[in-house]
Amino acid sequence: MGPKTRALMASLLLCGASSAWALPPLACEGRDPNWVMTLAGPIAQLRHPDQTTVNFQVTHTEIAQGRHIWPQIQTLHSEHTSGHVLINETSCALGLSRWPIMVHAMFPQGVSGNDTQALLTGCCTVAE
Repeated sequence: MGPKTRALMASLLLCGASSAWALPPLACEGRDPNWVMTLAGPIAQLRHPDQTTVNFQVTHTEIAQGRHIWPQIQTLHSEHTSGHVLINETSCALGLSRWPIMVHAMFPQGVSGNDTQALLTGCCTVAE
């Protein structure tokens, strides 16, 4: 277990894993297309390839049945679109780097509400 995973687990224990916002802030990114997302409690922010930044409210968090923390899905809503983010503590590779958390983000109406469905995959770590 690496230092970032240990820090994540310590944060979860301090916050109380049953809380909907128990995860520490996460910094996520993906390639092809390049995108960056931060998940911090009830707020998420996504910067995607066309350099647009979309701010979301996390309106619901659901942990998989029979599990305590992982995997979990978060429902995101913005002014123009909505989506879901699936987060799982699974080792993830991004280029030559290894990350402790895998993320999949789906936006049925597109990232900016442009009706072009988007599925983004990437990796996360505890934000510093």
